Amino acid sequence: MRARRLLALLVVAGVLAGGARAETPVPATLQPIFAPLSRTATPEQYQQILGAVNASPMLAKELEILVARRKLAAITVLPGHNSAGSPYNAWADRSAIVLHADFLKAQRANRAVDVAHADDILPNNTVFCLGHLAYHLAIEDPSPQGTSLQVYLRQRLEREAGAFMQGWNNVVDAAVHANGGKPLGSRQVAQLLLNMRYRFALMKAEISPNGYIETNPRNIDAIVGVLRVSPLTDIQ
Repeated sequence: MRARRLLALLVVAGVLAGGARAETPVPATLQPIFAPLSRTATPEQYQQILGAVNASPMLAKELEILVARRKLAAITVLPGHNSAGSPYNAWADRSAIVLHADFLKAQRANRAVDVAHADDILPNNTVFCLGHLAYHLAIEDPSPQGTSLQVYLRQRLEREAGAFMQGWNNVVDAAVHANGGKPLGSRQVAQLLLNMRYRFALMKAEISPNGYIETNPRNIDAIVGVLRVSPLTDIQ
């Protein structure tokens, strides 16, 4: 009888603990963003976005800086997918990050290669998207005035390269966080990259042993070179 009662108490404790984990906390500085999002997004969409922010302290800090500088005022999820002729299903619009629902759902798929290892840490594609778009809000678009078309296009590609690097570094940060704060091993870094949705742009960049990509001329040139000959992605 005592054993049965103890088992029941353990089950209840486990349920309560599981419920506590499900309630993901919102950073106080991001409450102005997530309070309205909780009313307009589905619970699943809300938890996916908030989970990504909490997965990467680096990303959370970047968003906090944007909010403080009044460069980020909202994260919006639109229904379905974009059918207006634009190639983008996620973009930065003035002071908002805008995501279509189908696009957001697609980011949940994080296994792209069949080879798997017990210590794999799969990429958080939602982290990448938020970090990528946060970069676009932080860095102003280059102006075509007073420069040649060639220089202007190069500047736009460099800005896009910066967005890809920031998104990737946020993904690595989330992976390190998931790894208990321990640096990733070389195989973990390789698996992280191979399974990431937007890996195509980063395959020629120089990835450091700890997984991060340094923002330097060599890496900018490598990513710009790939973007120059690649089709447009579904993210701005």
